[in-house]
Amino acid sequence: MPRSVEKITLVSPSPGTERHLAVHRFGTPGSRPKVYLQAAIHADELPAMMALHHLRPMLEEADAKGQIKGEIVVVPVANPVGLAQNIAGYHLGRFDLISRENFNRNFLAVAEGIAEEVKPKLTNDATKNVEIVRKAAVAWLTAQAPRNENESLKFNLQRLAIDSDICLDLHCAGEATMHLFMHQDSYDEGGAELSAQIGSMATLVSRHASGGARAFSQGIGGLWSDLRGLIQDEAKPVPQACISATVEYRGRVDVTDGFGKPDAENLFKILQRYGAIAGDPGPLPKPLCKAVPVSAMEVGYAPMTGVLTYHKAPGDMVKTGEVVCEIIDPYAEDQTKARVPVKSLADGVLFGRRPERIARPGMVLFRIASDKPLAHRMNRPALDD
Repeated sequence: MPRSVEKITLVSPSPGTERHLAVHRFGTPGSRPKVYLQAAIHADELPAMMALHHLRPMLEEADAKGQIKGEIVVVPVANPVGLAQNIAGYHLGRFDLISRENFNRNFLAVAEGIAEEVKPKLTNDATKNVEIVRKAAVAWLTAQAPRNENESLKFNLQRLAIDSDICLDLHCAGEATMHLFMHQDSYDEGGAELSAQIGSMATLVSRHASGGARAFSQGIGGLWSDLRGLIQDEAKPVPQACISATVEYRGRVDVTDGFGKPDAENLFKILQRYGAIAGDPGPLPKPLCKAVPVSAMEVGYAPMTGVLTYHKAPGDMVKTGEVVCEIIDPYAEDQTKARVPVKSLADGVLFGRRPERIARPGMVLFRIASDKPLAHRMNRPALDD
């Protein structure tokens, strides 16, 4: 079936203003597996858009050849609201300027919304239960009435993805290597293949429920674990019916064809591995890392304000006690004593750091993936900012 494009108009934020989502569909609607891909819900994270720019022609060709076995839904611009937020020449795409809310937080708790409805309908047949849950989830999200543009954006994105078998939310960090966040349940269903195929250098998995911050991938993949927790009936099995992940495509300035084309090729191959596209993806690349719990992620925080200078770059191996960066106090009378070092509290690979060079107290300065849980990180959330 040829590609189709759907336009979803968002709630208008002001008279004479209108924004919309463009939803590209490949394959046969309703076929399985259903894959959902979106780029740049944080609208200033453009490497993901570059990956989908190269992927879409590949999907069109595969569709024309009848190679798409399921349905693939692509939203190449997941946040037209944030894409338009330009103030004095600076693009601010992470937070909604009206609500001040992070665009990738506070997605709806679908399991809570449908639990009472689906519980009496569930059976001892896991496959049938998946169909019941998906139908109820789509209906519940469709019935939600957004109060503003931000909610309109989030409700529509979540509705498009909630019944998917595979959901990849494509992001990037400030300055970073390729890395990946997944719930443990999703990782167990095929996350190791995803991590190896995309070349992740840090793959962090969590067992947290999708409550709290509820980022997009948590809101989609977490439906199943959340519902299991609410139903608590082993006679009514609710399997993990969706592989959901947040894929971080390096840093904000890594918007090049040299990255985007191979990133698209790897996405195409992982969809072949997941059975959404026919064809041989070839041998699985050797993994560049082992999956570790989010509690193994060392995070460096700024103890003070000042000029920030790094001594370690993304991809560097760091030892406990090594100086990752320094903060310089430009007001200090003696500039030979103006530097305050920020050291790592763990061994591991530095996979992300700030692009800004002015530190502020409490700011996240860097992230390091260790190989074991860290006692001082046990109660920290998966995403710190």
